[in-house]
Amino acid sequence: MKKYSMLLLGILTLLLFWGCTSSEDEAKMIPSKYKNISNTYKGEDFQLSMNSSKDFYSPFLDEITFEMKHQGKGIVTFGTPFIVERYKDGEWYKVPFRGDYGFNSIGLTLNFNYNTYNQTVSMREYGLNFEKGVYRFVKDFDIEDSRKKFTLAAVFKVE
Repeated sequence: MKKYSMLLLGILTLLLFWGCTSSEDEAKMIPSKYKNISNTYKGEDFQLSMNSSKDFYSPFLDEITFEMKHQGKGIVTFGTPFIVERYKDGEWYKVPFRGDYGFNSIGLTLNFNYNTYNQTVSMREYGLNFEKGVYRFVKDFDIEDSRKKFTLAAVFKVE
């Protein structure tokens, strides 16, 4: 009888632990400071767009590539940092990175000579795991020789 009681207690403990950890990521999700973000910015003499290389991904994806495409004369600067957000229950939430991660401090420029930049994000490097749902990759940009800043988002789905 003692064996069965210990076995039952062990199973209940595992179920309780599993139940707590499955909602742990959702508990860590912070509401986004952004609401609706476009994937395109139109300046006075240029346009910048940001899109995912695919619209749909498998939950078991290894990496995602995002393309920033510049058209026109203006100069846009940005870095490698990004945010991943998930759309759930009518709101956007920031998806937390896991483990030790960092961004290379690189200043990047897009202009009429260098008009396309692809940024590939490794899921393993940032400890990202995606459940089925709608996500967006969010980046900040600056217009050179101006104090203007803007944010773009590329939306993608995990199915």
